[in-house]
Amino acid sequence: MLTMVKTKVTVTYDIDALLPVQSYVTARNAITKQGYSCVTPESGESKRFSIDREHKVILSKTLNLNSLPKNELVPKRGGPARFGLAIFMNTKTYRELGGENENFISWGWEDHDRIMRFRRMKYKVGTLDNTPVKRNSYHLEHERGINSWKISPYYKTNEATLEKTKRFLNQRRRENIPIEEVAKLCIRRPGNQP
Repeated sequence: MLTMVKTKVTVTYDIDALLPVQSYVTARNAITKQGYSCVTPESGESKRFSIDREHKVILSKTLNLNSLPKNELVPKRGGPARFGLAIFMNTKTYRELGGENENFISWGWEDHDRIMRFRRMKYKVGTLDNTPVKRNSYHLEHERGINSWKISPYYKTNEATLEKTKRFLNQRRRENIPIEEVAKLCIRRPGNQP
């Protein structure tokens, strides 16, 4: 699908994520006007709020995050949000880096892989902390099956895929390997099936 994108900005977006409109605008502007190659809407100063069933009802009627009673929202457990939910990227650069790493199966580590490839290849990566707007994010709570936890049968495979990327990029720093070789990391390896 990445080959079909005609816009300057591509976003990988979790279906259960919501961001304030200003986060989208600011992230896009950071890429199109400030020279960032990758922007995440979350940072150490952001909070990721959980939207439970009761608040989903309110949101479904208004379609406005401002309609949610702020004093009732619960920050998602697990500490400050780092990245995930949505990652905004310069489309051309993301293509050059191989796009989605097809060796990740199910949940776990794919967001880290994207960010690592941008950072280690010396592209300008930022969060909304680097821009004038600091925004929170919202996660629509839902049931989770086995593939959404560390007990997933693919979790260790994903962890190994991330480690392979990390080792390769460390080697690249020493040997100045071309970016085309980085892109090859993203092609599905034989035997690595969903």
